[in-house]
Amino acid sequence: MLQNGLSRELFERWAPDKKNGLVITGYCVENTLARQAMNEPSEFQAMDGRKVPLKMSVDYISFSAHVDFTQNSQFIDDVKAPHVVSISIYIILTVLILYL
Repeated sequence: MLQNGLSRELFERWAPDKKNGLVITGYCVENTLARQAMNEPSEFQAMDGRKVPLKMSVDYISFSAHVDFTQNSQFIDDVKAPHVVSISIYIILTVLILYL
């Protein structure tokens, strides 16, 4: 849900670059950064309190974390991003941050 940890750190680092993209692949709880990002605000508050511009693209797709290696591999191939970082936050939520 992008609240803390590695996913939050990468999001804060990559958000200002319009070449990057975030694909949210599951339900996002209200009042979380992931839900806020889906509304594509012009900026958001970083963990240290500073304002970070949100210039990366943000998309939502329905995606089940209950797939096997072959299905995940096919999905990543279909996305055609040169670099994909997959960060599992919970079993039912996977956030893919695409570095384009």
